[in-house]
Amino acid sequence: MSTIGTLSHKGFTGSIEYTEEDGVFFGKLQDVRGLVSYEGETLDTLYADFTVAVEEHIEFCIKKGIHLPLLDFDEHQFSPER
Repeated sequence: MSTIGTLSHKGFTGSIEYTEEDGVFFGKLQDVRGLVSYEGETLDTLYADFTVAVEEHIEFCIKKGIHLPLLDFDEHQFSPER
């Protein structure tokens, strides 16, 4: 396994890692409580699964009443980066 970079979406950052053994990219959201992971066979599918993971994490936190400081800002201040 090797870490090869990061992804960003709506102010959340996640790792990009690759395992040659499985031939899969994977990662975890950083600076969140608990484990939020995502994976993909290509960088494009990894990014797609990452954005879904971020959206689901936001929805979960809203439903549970967990405050997310990132949501205090206008969503348009954040843009996906690759």
